[in-house]
Amino acid sequence: MRKIKHIIVFIFIVTLPVILTSNFHFDITILYFLAFIPILMLFNLTFRRKLSFKNYYTNRFNLFTVKYHQETTIEISPDLLFDKMKEVINDSKFKLVDSNSKEYKILAITSATLWSWGENLYIDIKPTEKGSLMKIYSSTWFQLYVWGKNEENCKVILNELEESLIV
Repeated sequence: MRKIKHIIVFIFIVTLPVILTSNFHFDITILYFLAFIPILMLFNLTFRRKLSFKNYYTNRFNLFTVKYHQETTIEISPDLLFDKMKEVINDSKFKLVDSNSKEYKILAITSATLWSWGENLYIDIKPTEKGSLMKIYSSTWFQLYVWGKNEENCKVILNELEESLIV
């Protein structure tokens, strides 16, 4: 119910200025435009928790999301790193929503804050000769400016992983 309230408020904020400032009759083009944004928001909100939609949210041509990506090499096997990352996410501000142990992929999300509607955090782990290559992608689900949240998410998850590895 809380998510529906956010969507309704957003629709109200977008449509009210258009209605109040327009001196002309609505034609079908304006109605299509006004309907496009809430429909896109509902689509993004619906599929945000699916790991299979990673390419949609991180694609450079998706103009309604802001993305950031970081890579790091870690001298731990992919199996151990995958399990450790799931543990780190469960102990952090992120919420683990999907994972694939065969492909070493993880999806975590953040909740909405004053600065953001929430972000998706995709983690891909690839085996290397010396351990693992971990790619972290942080992406908004519907936002044009992110106030540095994506970079912060990557730093937070890497710092928490580092702290969990200290004995």
